[in-house]
Amino acid sequence: MGTVSTCGKASGWKNFLPKSQFRAGEPICVYAEALNVNRGGRIDVSFTVALKNSNNATLVTQTNRLSLRDTAPSSWYPWLALRLPADAPPGVYVAEVNAHNNLTNQSGVSSVNFTLAGNAESAIPSVGGMTLRIRFLFHLMCQLQHRTRRRGTEDEIRFNRHAR
Repeated sequence: MGTVSTCGKASGWKNFLPKSQFRAGEPICVYAEALNVNRGGRIDVSFTVALKNSNNATLVTQTNRLSLRDTAPSSWYPWLALRLPADAPPGVYVAEVNAHNNLTNQSGVSSVNFTLAGNAESAIPSVGGMTLRIRFLFHLMCQLQHRTRRRGTEDEIRFNRHAR
């Protein structure tokens, strides 16, 4: 196994943005490398990720198979949007990745810790003891957009009067 990391995003070999703290409901990206898995121009690796709590209980698991012809000696795989259960409490969790080379029957495992902080609502700002709801913000945006549109129409009318 090579690098295993939780991340904000991943887009290529060694091209990922490490991230170790997530909020409840936020997607968790995991990046993993399997080293020296190419056999005769073929790569065939099954990657399994498991998100576990502090008691080592598996909460989420997903397996994906990568099979391709390539000249690179190693391979990588990203899980871009894993999610812990909605009721997962804040704390330290583990992302464990097992890479199994289907051509040689060899396996490797590696893991990394990450933190789940607060719940999703704690990410929404609070003013005067009241939580600002997205619906309220949407309403304000609609009002502002309506005023801007109306103002633009008034400006067009004034411009057209002066252009005559």
